[in-house]
Amino acid sequence: MIIGNIHFEDCPPNVICFQGKDISENLIQQCFDLDKNFFEYNYLYESSKMKSLILAHNELCFVFFDIETNKVIGYNFLLLLKKDAFDLYKDSKISYFTFGERDVVNLKKDKEAVLFYLSTAFDVNENVYDLLSLSQNCLYYFLTILFQKYKLKVTDALFDVVNELDLKYINVLKMNYYKKTPYNSKIYIKEFFPKKFYPYAIFSDRLEQMYNLKN
Repeated sequence: MIIGNIHFEDCPPNVICFQGKDISENLIQQCFDLDKNFFEYNYLYESSKMKSLILAHNELCFVFFDIETNKVIGYNFLLLLKKDAFDLYKDSKISYFTFGERDVVNLKKDKEAVLFYLSTAFDVNENVYDLLSLSQNCLYYFLTILFQKYKLKVTDALFDVVNELDLKYINVLKMNYYKKTPYNSKIYIKEFFPKKFYPYAIFSDRLEQMYNLKN
């Protein structure tokens, strides 16, 4: 799979990744449909508002598509939150159901952000851990681009765990339990140092080096 100028050799040849402006409303709807296999009804966030937010802030959104079966086999939607929104989330004053434009960073103005794992789901017939690893490689590649282009640096990561698949991701990332939310999910957070957060990712060394540069 080739993303930008990078060839991700560990990806199956039948899988392609849609990212950024290549993600269409139709692909997002397929992701919402995939959610129904993983999330309880109370956690489904399918809505026109959420779809609009993903389309407007799709720099770190990835949809994995099997060209042989012609279907979405997994996705990972991540948002870059403002520090104020991060603090409100930790205090349970907002949730991912209430996220809006006011909570997401402005790439041209803000220099720091919190990486929020908005939602992720993968087909049960796929190798979940391979797709999780691939997703992190994609993430690090585009975080590198965002730093080069905007000097935007991620300082923390936030994950709101609602099911067993989320827990698998948490185990991979070794994030720290913070608290239980009023809607019975669990918040995990972790400071973001590229080499410590996910040291196996392509560009982890490069991103760490760039983040440590004194501006």
